[in-house]
Amino acid sequence: MSKTSPPFVNITIRVPTAPDGALLRIVTRFDREGIELRLPLQPILKVSLDAGSIEGWGIGTSTVTVTAGGIDNPAGKIVNLTVDPFGYLSPSSVKLNAAGEATAVLRSESTGMVTVSGSMIGMPASEDRIQFSFPFRTLFASLLGALIGAAIRLVRPGSGPRPGIGALLLSALVGVVIWGAYAVGINLLPFTASVTVGSLLVAVISALGAYFGTGLLDSKPRAEPEAAAED
Repeated sequence: MSKTSPPFVNITIRVPTAPDGALLRIVTRFDREGIELRLPLQPILKVSLDAGSIEGWGIGTSTVTVTAGGIDNPAGKIVNLTVDPFGYLSPSSVKLNAAGEATAVLRSESTGMVTVSGSMIGMPASEDRIQFSFPFRTLFASLLGALIGAAIRLVRPGSGPRPGIGALLLSALVGVVIWGAYAVGINLLPFTASVTVGSLLVAVISALGAYFGTGLLDSKPRAEPEAAAED
């Protein structure tokens, strides 16, 4: 600013957070000590997603971060989250911590653009958008892995009479089903993978499901942490 006398001009001040208001010091050529002025800030609620696009059909997940600024004692305050037109939020209501932050997880459903909104009493609402894309990569990895597993089952030595094409296709289908169950947290395999994301995991789970065949569907499932299919 070149002067502090009329005509006055508007200035914009940006601060990350200031519950008690922004403290300014106005210094002029004639007053190097300056004077202090505290400006109250309008409370701000911000909802943000950690990705612009994830795979649809319930495969992909995204972290929803909620930040509230310009409020006193934010700890424990509730922010309600909604998703439109489809998707799953866990949880749908979050409690802010002492820093005014909270997180939730969004899981996809179907495909298309969706909007995640956050609302809190006494504050303007906020929203962010994300694209649920068709899971081409994951489906390709699953089908490829299932076919590889079925082929290995066909050519393995000492396996007795070789199964027909119908049995192999059934094995491949079982491989895809086994991976689908694993993706939503149901482990039908006799082991637990230490890696929980990536196309390679999708292919390996599908291949093993196809190799072991329908016998896995008769085994007792073990709940596992949800495995995302994205890299």
